[in-house]
Amino acid sequence: MDTETHLWVGGRVWTGSGRAEVLLTEGERITAVGSEPRVRSRAPSGTETHRFDGLLLPGLVDAHLHLGDLLARRLSLDLIPRTDAPPLPERLAEYDRRYPGRPVIAFGALFESPIPALARDDSRPWVILDRSGHAAWANRPALRSVGLDARRPDPPGGRLGRGAGGLTGHLYDAAVSLLDPVRAAGPSREATAWPALMAELAGLGLTLLGGMGVEPWEETAIREAVRREPRSPQIRTFRRWLHGDPPWTALPPPGVERPANGRAIGVKAFLDGAFGPRTAGLRAPYADAPEELGLAIAPPTLTAEQIGKVRASGGWVALHAIGDRAVDSAERLGRASDGGGRPSERFRIEHASLTPPDLIERLGRSRRILVVQPHFRLTDRWMEDRLGVERGPGV
Repeated sequence: MDTETHLWVGGRVWTGSGRAEVLLTEGERITAVGSEPRVRSRAPSGTETHRFDGLLLPGLVDAHLHLGDLLARRLSLDLIPRTDAPPLPERLAEYDRRYPGRPVIAFGALFESPIPALARDDSRPWVILDRSGHAAWANRPALRSVGLDARRPDPPGGRLGRGAGGLTGHLYDAAVSLLDPVRAAGPSREATAWPALMAELAGLGLTLLGGMGVEPWEETAIREAVRREPRSPQIRTFRRWLHGDPPWTALPPPGVERPANGRAIGVKAFLDGAFGPRTAGLRAPYADAPEELGLAIAPPTLTAEQIGKVRASGGWVALHAIGDRAVDSAERLGRASDGGGRPSERFRIEHASLTPPDLIERLGRSRRILVVQPHFRLTDRWMEDRLGVERGPGV
């Protein structure tokens, strides 16, 4: 890890609450900010001075980003409804020009827009990934290519959509991974596209990212991308915990060199799905599907004891919990795994989207770290249909 010190002078430094003259950094940390005489007095010998013009701003941090899914969306056929989008046949022709002979991997809003007739009728495999990340649709050639038919039971933590004529083509949560062979043949894992994504994120002002639920191939791709693209943000990853023991080994002791950018700092497990496909775990049924309470998709080995072991070894545990039933479970698991440590130490709840008053009180009392995404209030305009008016204030 870089521990060199750098002094940044000459321009203006915005701290978020005011302006300063000088900034001092050591490795990845800001160690002092303020007037030039005061900050210079704290700079050790050997500090490198950099003069700059303009305004130096704090970098943006995104604590929860699915980098593999983001890249897949960039490379896929875009089906999100837009008034300025070219007609679908034109977009499909451009996709075929870029990726001749590949399956069609598309990205859309499955629960807001109909499946295009082009996708149903095409003789080649189509996979449409829902923007929630928790569902997909596949046409018959895609289903056949991975051996899926009505006889296949639902996988643990997932569900296959079924109708009077057999499979509907919809797959939910863990079942989406059954389509991995089709996705792997598409453009979504193009190694050469990763460095450009890193440069794009850096250009947005992002300096530190939490890469969530990464799989082994993705972790390798991230490390290679940040090595090749010097402008890459700093990335810390959370490995996806799907089954078995958590994919984690204890951090090396202080003083032992670790990989810098792209290193894993913990694990992430899913307790439920999302509101769009009605797989988020609820205490009471969905307003528009009274028979549905969502899915419980946590790995069987996800216990307070296992969580405690990861935390005690220096790793973080992040639990995806969207529905109130899942948030309740996440809070209980966190409390049971605290041991003698601080409640907030290396434990996060991702999303915490439906939090009625009793959960708000418990989460506040236990001082949990919640990583939330308020923009879903704008994008998920059907939320009242899913949950009803009474639960709306808790979203």
